[in-house]
Amino acid sequence: MSWKNANRDLGAVKVGSETKLVYEWSGAEIKIYHLISSCGCTTPVFDKESQEIRAVYKAGKVPKHLKHIGRYTTKKKIRITSSKGEHELTFKAIVIE
Repeated sequence: MSWKNANRDLGAVKVGSETKLVYEWSGAEIKIYHLISSCGCTTPVFDKESQEIRAVYKAGKVPKHLKHIGRYTTKKKIRITSSKGEHELTFKAIVIE
């Protein structure tokens, strides 16, 4: 019983783009009690019917101190409290201008 693709690598994404993520539960039915993203750039939602967490990640601007490089690497987390315990889903991306 676990989340399929619990750790994702999105590769390169453009500033301002939105990337849809789907994390599928494999196992007996799960109930989600609490779902939190590590930042406001990701909005996760649990779909009871499909037993999936769907999230949209919106890539932010390149920070001023990295403008000369034109990119940055980010890693985000989605923390879950469920009937099957606590879980953590992650994804990383290289955000480019």
